[in-house]
Amino acid sequence: TVGTESGNGEGLKQYHLADGACIVMRRGDEYDGVQPVWSWRRVPGTTCAQGRDALPLVNWGRGARGSSRFVGGASDGRDGVAVMHLDKAGVRARKAWFYLGDSVVCLGAGIRADGEHDVVTTINQCLARTAVARGEGWCHHDGVGYVVLDGTLDTHVAKQRGTWRSINRGLSDAVVEREVFSAWIDHGPRPRDAAYAYRILPDASPERTARETTSSPIR
Repeated sequence: TVGTESGNGEGLKQYHLADGACIVMRRGDEYDGVQPVWSWRRVPGTTCAQGRDALPLVNWGRGARGSSRFVGGASDGRDGVAVMHLDKAGVRARKAWFYLGDSVVCLGAGIRADGEHDVVTTINQCLARTAVARGEGWCHHDGVGYVVLDGTLDTHVAKQRGTWRSINRGLSDAVVEREVFSAWIDHGPRPRDAAYAYRILPDASPERTARETTSSPIR
């Protein structure tokens, strides 16, 4: 719940990195070089308002903390849970991740915001590596399945552009273009006690992902 700092012209868009980021890696290259083209209000796992203004700087850690200290986790060495109460930049939410066997159950509740921009929970935003398989309430990309239990799943694959200098003033201003896979749940503007629930299956086939929509033991 304490964000990474900016300074010396570095870390210019890192404001939301401590707001529930949950990235999924099987090989280690899923986000390799995606940073200049990332939408930094859609860091995987976070719940954020989608404004267009520049993100606040966190110079030497100033402004890095949210307004809640409730955060924690526990594990028995196989299964685990992590929780946080998000209260930052006008968005409040109770977020939890349950690591159960070979899947992760991601829950959000009490999502509230007063601003005019849509509030979005990002399931993932990574380099597009394979075709996307999709059905009612689920999708599959690059060996990972996603099943939405509460909320409406949105996905797209699109070319995104940006520069390394936009996140670090000492780097190149040459335009970078990468194809990016995104999956998210949109709570709309000014949500009141909105919620989400979805599962991540880090090593599932499209067929298993589809089956989990009707035969999952998770409720």
